[in-house]
Amino acid sequence: MTYNKIKCVSYDKIGIHKAFNKRFDQYNKNVPQHLSAVQFANEKLGLKIQHSDSVYLFYIKSLCE
Repeated sequence: MTYNKIKCVSYDKIGIHKAFNKRFDQYNKNVPQHLSAVQFANEKLGLKIQHSDSVYLFYIKSLCE
């Protein structure tokens, strides 16, 4: 199963490293995907990711519903 293969791999080998150039409130016109994901995670999952943190961006494609 794909999940079992992925969970054994280091995040830095399958994730795309992203950093923030500005504080979150300074993004006015365009909100990058990794900022949207961080805002979702902070709000819905109760995380406390800040603009000084580096994050990994993962794309998930599912072949089933």
